[in-house]
Amino acid sequence: MQAQIEQGAKVDVFISAASMNMDELKSGGYLLDGSVKNLLGNKLVLIAPSNSKLTVSSFADVSKSSVNSIGIGAPTIVPAGQYGQEVFEYYKIWDTVKAKAVYGSPVTQILTWVETGNVDCGVVYATDAAASSKVKVLATASEASHTPIIYPAGVIKTSTRPYASADFINYLTSDDAVAIFKSYGFSIA
Repeated sequence: MQAQIEQGAKVDVFISAASMNMDELKSGGYLLDGSVKNLLGNKLVLIAPSNSKLTVSSFADVSKSSVNSIGIGAPTIVPAGQYGQEVFEYYKIWDTVKAKAVYGSPVTQILTWVETGNVDCGVVYATDAAASSKVKVLATASEASHTPIIYPAGVIKTSTRPYASADFINYLTSDDAVAIFKSYGFSIA
């Protein structure tokens, strides 16, 4: 989406799963000044199919020989993959993980691969895992192991409806919207 906005896509509001993308749009002059708000937070989890016998209880355990394949978002384009790489670098096993990695985009593709058993385990957001009865969470990444997962929202400078767009972002921070986000497992930033 960031690249599409930079190429002139007609967009009013951008909500990102990573602050980095929003920061790049801001520094490139694509956002209306003062319009960016941090909306939500999330966690990163390691999942396996619900019927898996895999004995993994931490992100560091994926270096075990019992894990042959791990689904992860392509770190160069998928925020969850970027966070996942940071976690594996934190545990100093990124080189081992790269040898087992099956890269996908978007993160929901990783969820599907795990649900269907096409990979032994995968790295997704906690909210994605919670939405599926076909996976189980093996581990939750320590917040110290990666950049905070924040979902910022901002109004695109070329929006033809800047006031309505700003009102929409404000609504997303209202008590009603916050209750809905929390019911799906998001934290509030």
